[in-house]
Formats: sequence, C-alpha cells, structure tokens
Amino acid sequence: MVAAPRRYRLKLATWTVVREPGQPSPRTLSSPLAVVELAKDLVLAADDDKEHFWVVLLNAQNHYLLHTEVSVGTQSASLVHPREVLGPALREGAASIILLHNHPSGVIRSVELCRLDAPVCGPAL
Repeated sequence: MVAAPRRYRLKLATWTVVREPGQPSPRTLSSPLAVVELAKDLVLAADDDKEHFWVVLLNAQNHYLLHTEVSVGTQSASLVHPREVLGPALREGAASIILLHNHPSGVIRSVELCRLDAPVCGPAL
C-alpha cells in the first residue's frame, strides 16, 4: 500500500516595510472596495485550506496602521476571543477596526459591512 503524497508549502521570501514614525500610511481604507483589495492580499498571503481571522487597525483618517492575524482555524471554523481582537486595537490606539476572515471552501453565505455607530448593518456589494 502506497501512502498519499503530502502537501507542503514553503515561503520563499519575507520582508518588512518600515515607515518613519508619525508618517501616515499611503493606504486609505475609506471605501468597501479598498477593504476588498486588502482582504484579497491577506487571503493570497495565507494560501492554505484553513480559515483565518484578521483584525485591521485604522487611525481617525481611515489610514491603515497594521493588521494582525488573530486566529487560524480549521477548514470550516475559526475560534476568536474578543481580547485578541481588542487588545491590539487598544495597544496601538486605533480609532477603527475592520474584522476579516476567509472561506477556504469558497462558499460565502452573505457579505456584510457593519459600523459600530451605524443603526443597522446590511449587505455590501
């Protein structure tokens, strides 16, 4: 009996982009389409069959501060605790946060964009 071949992923390069302190990020996330572009970048970087959950931190002008991967789950679920979402936001002094996660199965039930100060949330795009 021959075992099935195993699948491995190898990261070829890693880089860090450094901004001068006090300089705003060139990326402004003030529209749903800008958030979708960032989400595509994060999902492509993950490139596996697991569900990932990210928190994106923004300043008061909706400039991207940073993102952090909060959870890596299974193929159909990802466990997230509020302290892991709010902790980085409080430490960095973020004015806004965006929560993102992927669907490795490709099945998306609905897309919703919500604001905490909005009276109701609804479908986007």
